[in-house]
Amino acid sequence: MSLATLALGACLALAGAGAPPAPRIAILIDDIGYQPAADLDALGLAGAYSYAILPHAPHGARFSAAANALGRDSLLHLPMEAEHSNELLGPGALRRRMDESTMAATLAAGLASVGPVVGINNHMGSRLTREPRAMRRLALSLGRAAPHLFFIDSRTTPRTVAASVLRSAGIPVLERDVFLDHERNPSTIRRQLELLVRLAHRRGSALGIGHPYRETLSVLRGFRPGAAGVRLVPASSLMAGAPSTPLRSAAAACGGAG
Repeated sequence: MSLATLALGACLALAGAGAPPAPRIAILIDDIGYQPAADLDALGLAGAYSYAILPHAPHGARFSAAANALGRDSLLHLPMEAEHSNELLGPGALRRRMDESTMAATLAAGLASVGPVVGINNHMGSRLTREPRAMRRLALSLGRAAPHLFFIDSRTTPRTVAASVLRSAGIPVLERDVFLDHERNPSTIRRQLELLVRLAHRRGSALGIGHPYRETLSVLRGFRPGAAGVRLVPASSLMAGAPSTPLRSAAAACGGAG
């Protein structure tokens, strides 16, 4: 065993015996796939950002491949019926009157259109996600077609039952804590980011969702998780049982694995 390996092992042991790890935040960038310049700017953010890609988008699969090559999480941003403005859903949307086979086929086609992903979150969905029967159909479709994926309830309505229904069906679930850019104003986005950090300090972790808006990306470029006392992690790292401190991160803190 080399001296370098021994030194790295000692460093990792000391790191594990020290102060508890910093709270974790994950930030998911939605609506990827239609604006190449903005999407590439989002992919250029430094850190473990995660990305939700719309199904059948012109460059969704290419973006997913690039994100995966960088070790970033990619998710399917699955359109779901809303209370209003359903003309904005785009292709591949789930609707409450779909039967199970149609929903399953729509989900499968959406997943195939973006390539490998680690999870799914809803795009819009203020109508569909409050329908227990439709969410049970989605749970069945997920359990059969993609049992390895988790689901993020974007919580586009306070009446959502998506998380509770899918969780009761055995689907791993996360829920959005903060929308960063409901208002496209840098000062508001900063306040929302500060709220995300405060929630993480209070609870140990928190999940925020934003978009590849110019204002959002500008704020995130200036964000320094370490200075805020948190760690930016992939969305998948917030799942129960996921390692809280990836070995590669600890190794980097100790000077690298050689």
